Amino acid sequence: MSQLKERTPAFDVIISDIEMPEMNAYEFARKVRDVECHENIYALLHTSLCVDTNSKDFQNSKAYALLTKFIPQALADNIYQGLTH
Repeated sequence: MSQLKERTPAFDVIISDIEMPEMNAYEFARKVRDVECHENIYALLHTSLCVDTNSKDFQNSKAYALLTKFIPQALADNIYQGLTH
């Protein structure tokens, strides 16, 4: 995470699986978006788990979208939205 603080955004969209080894995507998205130069990056969480966009985890993550795998059109639509936001 410290490396993110040293760089200006080199990307427009973050797509992350929720389940990761050292931290989950909710925490990852929140930490990335808490860095001033990354606060507007479009964070998209993608998972095979049953998802609830009303959950406190998602709301606190500061991510823009939470999608269930694998619905190709929804994923494409959200990536497009992230690239044009």
